[in-house]
Amino acid sequence: MAVKAILIDSGTGIELHNEGYYQEGEEGRVLLIQTIPKEYGYFKTYAYTVQGTFEQVSPKGAGSLELTDMIVTFEKKNTAIVTINFHDGTNTAQLFQAPLTDSNVNMSCNFVGRWKGWASAHIDVIISGADAIGTVSIGYMRHNEKHSLAYSDWNSRR
Repeated sequence: MAVKAILIDSGTGIELHNEGYYQEGEEGRVLLIQTIPKEYGYFKTYAYTVQGTFEQVSPKGAGSLELTDMIVTFEKKNTAIVTINFHDGTNTAQLFQAPLTDSNVNMSCNFVGRWKGWASAHIDVIISGADAIGTVSIGYMRHNEKHSLAYSDWNSRR
């Protein structure tokens, strides 16, 4: 005899989400589980063609950003360099740098761990040396000020 079982959140009394499925002639239900970044994450993609410093992703207020993914593609360009940093106007933590002189760049990174910046730090993309054609896609989550560290605290924990 089959028994219908459901999971209820004890704090809210709400049933946890499940879905019906049909696989190889069998029907059933499966509990859906998702990570916080998959539920609350965002992404921004920009195409670049000229030199400069570009603020691609910013936290809200004095909050912070946690990176989930990064995709970087640039064409080969003599003397050009692409750099991606956490930056707050004073402090900088470099995430990625590639010279474009010898080769194009095709890089994809799914961050596993806690790639989280400090309070008020945004993501800068810097194209230097020469104009370069490419795209940077950043997957991220925003954290509020309460859950964000000042740079000195953040840096001492690394």
